[in-house]
Amino acid sequence: MPQQAWICPFTHRLIDTTFRGLTPYLPRKVDNRDYRCRLVTLPDLTGVKVAGTGQHYLNEIRQILAKDTTVAALRAEN
Repeated sequence: MPQQAWICPFTHRLIDTTFRGLTPYLPRKVDNRDYRCRLVTLPDLTGVKVAGTGQHYLNEIRQILAKDTTVAALRAEN
């Protein structure tokens, strides 16, 4: 599971790999804007264990993620 990812400054998507930290979503005409992605730490969800199946399982996972501070910080950024 990845521990870090890059956030694109334009699309706000998580990107697993960049070339020298630059976004792959460069415009055709480059100006003086900053095209560097920002490195962020992803939450460690390997320890999440939930019993059950179907909707009950999905609801428990959502509750766990809602309480995670790292997930909340990433969601606040989009």
